[in-house]
Amino acid sequence: MGWSPAVVALILAPLHRRPGRGGTRRYDPLVMTPWTRIHTATVLTIAAVVWLLVNHPVEGRTLVVVTPNHGLTVADLPSLAVLLLVALLVLAPRR
Repeated sequence: MGWSPAVVALILAPLHRRPGRGGTRRYDPLVMTPWTRIHTATVLTIAAVVWLLVNHPVEGRTLVVVTPNHGLTVADLPSLAVLLLVALLVLAPRR
């Protein structure tokens, strides 16, 4: 299975170096523009949701039982961590 060019472009777009206007601004990889924050948050959220949908073969132990047929499993923890990261990314103050 190969990656479609659209998926590769979607993932790699935030890493593209954009020169400053008139060449006076330097590129700083640690500063995220609002567009980069939105793009990164969107890609991470999609990845977390996809993982929740496909992790059934590796779920492991049930940590918290929500209903008799549903609960929080060990394999759900990475998605929760990514969603926490997305919340921090969206809600954190901008520099």
